[in-house]
Amino acid sequence: MSTLVHPQMLAALADFYPSLCTFQDRSADVDMFGAPHVNAYGVPDGVLADVAGLIGLACSVNRPPSNQAQEVRLPDKTVVRAPHRIALAGYYPTITTAMVAVVGGITYNVLSVAHDAQGASTWVLVELVTT
Repeated sequence: MSTLVHPQMLAALADFYPSLCTFQDRSADVDMFGAPHVNAYGVPDGVLADVAGLIGLACSVNRPPSNQAQEVRLPDKTVVRAPHRIALAGYYPTITTAMVAVVGGITYNVLSVAHDAQGASTWVLVELVTT
């Protein structure tokens, strides 16, 4: 079976993925019953831990065409509802919406994850989080 994407193509396109992305989750931060710690709003909080196999991935952060951004202020953080798309040079099926992405010291909430039909690329829709 032949593929449309040559295995060495992404390596040749390294300039298109100038940043490094690390995914983190709160799975290590659970109580004795296995339930995640939550804040007053029922949102999981606590210490984030790097996810094995999802550290230092080549990526590119892009803002989809949209002029409308919303800022939601919570007691412990501010969420800017201006979605960004992170393009990853590779297929990462273990990324979930329970994770956050960290690129260049900036933390993003993961909203959705999509993959191409060839299993060669991953796109992650995210929102910016500031504290």
